[in-house]
Formats: sequence, structure tokens, C-alpha cells
Amino acid sequence: MRVSAKIFLAYLAVLLLAVVAGDLLLVRFLENLLLTNARQDLQQEWFEAAPGLQGAVLAPSRAKALGERLEKFAAGSPYRFTLFDLAGNRVADTGPEASMGSDAAAAPPEVKQALDSGQAFALRAV
Repeated sequence: MRVSAKIFLAYLAVLLLAVVAGDLLLVRFLENLLLTNARQDLQQEWFEAAPGLQGAVLAPSRAKALGERLEKFAAGSPYRFTLFDLAGNRVADTGPEASMGSDAAAAPPEVKQALDSGQAFALRAV
């Protein structure tokens, strides 16, 4: 094999490696950007639409009305919403498995994080 062919193959390998590395970095950057934007959109939508619910203690008698309100709110949004009370019990849910449970021990980790720090965000595949 001639020297020029070896140099060409070496340049081609370096170029291919640079393109793959750049692509991976770009995908990771765009994923983080989209996730940050989704989080900000979600916070803005929720805080504008339901200011009376922030930090409120929810009575069980309000669960059905809150569930209906949450469904209407989520209808125009690509997000799934689950509303928990301050004890970590699920009160309303727009997801497919929307049966309500009162076991705080079964609450997902982000609910426990929100109870400790004031807010939390979780990304799950659907």
C-alpha cells in the first residue's frame, strides 16, 4: 500500500472519529437543552394555571374536582401531571394508571424530593 493511501486512510479515520464524537456531543447538548426547556415550560404552565394549589393541604373531598381540573389543564399539554398532597399521597393523575393510592411509602423518589426541597422533576419513558 502506498504512503499516500495510508495517509488518506488515517485522515479518513480521524475525520470519522471527529464526526462521531461531535454528533454524540451535539445530541447530548440538544437533549439537555430540550429537557431544560420542558422543565421551564412545565413550571411556568403549572404556576400560572394553578396558583391556589401551591403548598395547599388538599382535603380528600376535593380530589375528584381536582382530578377534573387537572385533566382539563393537561388536555392542551404534552405532559403528564400527578398531584400529590403534602403527605405524599397521590390526589389526582392524568396518566393511564390513574388509580389513586394513599400509601406514601409507594410514592416515587421525586415526590419525596419535592416534599424535602419544594420541587422535583422526573423524566420517564412512555
